[in-house]
Amino acid sequence: MKTEEIVSLSLKQLIALFFMVFYFYYKRFYLLFLWDSVKKFILSLRRRIPELISSFPYSICILPEELSSAALFLFNGSPRKLGFFRRLHLIAKFYIISLSIHCLHRQSEMFRVAGAILSIPSDAEGCVVEAGSYKGGSAAKLSLACKIAGRELVVFDSFEGFPEDDEFRDKPSRRIHAGSLAQRSDFFKNGMRGSLKEVKDNIEKFGSIESCKFAQGWFKDTMSGFNGKISVIYLDVDLASSAKTCLKYLYPLLEENGALFSHDGAFQPVIDVFDDDRFWENEVGFKKPAIEGLRKEKLVRIVKTAKA
Repeated sequence: MKTEEIVSLSLKQLIALFFMVFYFYYKRFYLLFLWDSVKKFILSLRRRIPELISSFPYSICILPEELSSAALFLFNGSPRKLGFFRRLHLIAKFYIISLSIHCLHRQSEMFRVAGAILSIPSDAEGCVVEAGSYKGGSAAKLSLACKIAGRELVVFDSFEGFPEDDEFRDKPSRRIHAGSLAQRSDFFKNGMRGSLKEVKDNIEKFGSIESCKFAQGWFKDTMSGFNGKISVIYLDVDLASSAKTCLKYLYPLLEENGALFSHDGAFQPVIDVFDDDRFWENEVGFKKPAIEGLRKEKLVRIVKTAKA
């Protein structure tokens, strides 16, 4: 088969998948939620219409990547052997959450993390940990995957915003354009926060609150006393100091073959932490592992091996 034919076939499959999800979402919406949930979704959507309109051009640009990742998630097998429609149901819920809650991640990134959770062997030990929850969008999505996998999701966050830090003012990332929200200290101080009540309410509306446990406080205080086994870690902490704390306390608890994801691969100070051999050996207590996507992607991944 020629390359052009393969590309054409792939595009046709993606287009077919798009219309299938479109049909499932609009024609069979009643299968996903009861009427009370529909009303909550509509009210949340109405509040976010201006923001959704402003982000529409960007959404169109990344649509091919998002459809491709949705297709991989939909057709990729896992030990749990989720049925096609159950996976489609989960995809639809992820998009509903993104429409209802302000999220700073791509859907494709959440599919990767959720896929890792769903791929945890049933006889493996360990909970799932999220550090940095913002408004609870990612926690709501991951809680749904945890419910299917029978895992507890432990959410670490201060729920007060960021600790005092001049990191972005002093050493901005080379991968982030000047003047972006990620480099404005006032945005990080005042805008990047979600209260515990707001996060819980969002998860209760759109996720699985019964799968969640919340650890409120600064990471250095809450993580130092945590000693549970972990199967999957998702970090979205933005600051190098916070990344150091998370790696120091959480990575040693990660089970063999467990996965650690960091959504901070665009921030140069955090990149430097992950790439620091001395930090890994002296503070984490392990040799620096192989880090997939470092200096290339925003979402980086580590799979802990017996030697790591």
